[in-house]
Amino acid sequence: MIALLFPGQGAQCVGMGQTLAHRFPIIKARCEEADEFFAYTGQSLIQIMWHGPWETLMHTQWAQPALFALSAGLFDVVHQHCGLADLSIGWVAGHSLGEYSALYASGCFSFQEGLAHIQARCQAMAQVQDGAMAAILKLSLENIHELLQRYGEGQVELANDNCPGQVVISGKKDSVHRILTLAQAQGARCILLQVSGPFHSSFMNLAAERFSHYLKPVSFSSPSIPVITNVSAALQHDPESIKLQLIHHLTHPVRWRETLQTLHRLGAEYYLELGPGATLTGLVRKTLDSVSATSLGDLPVLEAWMHATMVPSARAMPNL
Repeated sequence: MIALLFPGQGAQCVGMGQTLAHRFPIIKARCEEADEFFAYTGQSLIQIMWHGPWETLMHTQWAQPALFALSAGLFDVVHQHCGLADLSIGWVAGHSLGEYSALYASGCFSFQEGLAHIQARCQAMAQVQDGAMAAILKLSLENIHELLQRYGEGQVELANDNCPGQVVISGKKDSVHRILTLAQAQGARCILLQVSGPFHSSFMNLAAERFSHYLKPVSFSSPSIPVITNVSAALQHDPESIKLQLIHHLTHPVRWRETLQTLHRLGAEYYLELGPGATLTGLVRKTLDSVSATSLGDLPVLEAWMHATMVPSARAMPNL
């Protein structure tokens, strides 16, 4: 069975989706719909996606809708192809912002509704800008917890548990830098993330409160494809529970390692990443054994995968 994975903020890159949009009309249409939705800003989302500058694309207000538009278009292409090739999509999951792409794929809301949800989310997140996030590599989760408990002073929290040896912390800038210095002394590699706030931590409470005022009256449909959420790392079926998870999403960590382990226990053997880059593909390979993971965000790879899976003898799913 196939699990579809959708990347989050940080996967964006200048030029993302341009060649795909020229090849697949539905991807072009999704990008154009998103461009029109955000035209009120006086800027072109497509221009920023395809031509930059990077300094603009990295901002939350542009990175998030850009990723959603491309991932949604890729899903539309892959979903149609799977129907033609008699391939079954078992589950969907998205990393951070990618959860909105997963919920679109599952049928919880339309593409236009997804754009509105992301717009409201970005506006809420912009209310909190005093903070920092950083990735810590090559230290165990237990070591990170110990550093946070002993030296975090309540100002730094675990934001992402991505895979063995890779976590992200979030909090006040000075405190984040202090934890990084201590982690480096233990042999860790540390990377400050280019984000505008302390996402996925309790420091986003104000943003979560504002977002909840927007989201609570909104109606979601029940997922037609089972979805696993970041906050629970478990299957979620009830639309109201999914909405609540999206609110908690801003203040709670992304449990991605556990999400992949849940998918594996449920029987997922093939993992397809729908978005730019191959970050989630790498996390799958670092977390799970004896599975196939492929990123379909590059046109030659997507076309090769589509060709291979239309050949009956290749139904074992190519690992490109």
